[in-house]
Amino acid sequence: KTAFVTFQGEKLQVVDSFCYVGDQVSSRGRCSESVAARIRIAWVKFRELLPLLVTKGLLLRVKGRLYDACVQTAMLHGSETWTVTAKDMRKLARNEASMLCWMCNVSVHT
Repeated sequence: KTAFVTFQGEKLQVVDSFCYVGDQVSSRGRCSESVAARIRIAWVKFRELLPLLVTKGLLLRVKGRLYDACVQTAMLHGSETWTVTAKDMRKLARNEASMLCWMCNVSVHT
């Protein structure tokens, strides 16, 4: 059954989560949905920049600055308001490590 509340004479549907200013807000107060959404956005940005990030003719320092400015910024946008769990931190770290390994042409499988 769908629940509703009335606010200033307007009937509003009660939802478990919603998107607000590009961030996923959850009724449970967790940020796992936001973390997953930001990781997806970071991968999109990473793939857009992939030709530059894997080119042999670009200094690693320049690639790192490009990564920090575009990819990492996209991944962590809004993170100052997240209530992260250890699982969320592992997801962020794992995805960042994968991107950096790809960028540096390092295999994650040894």
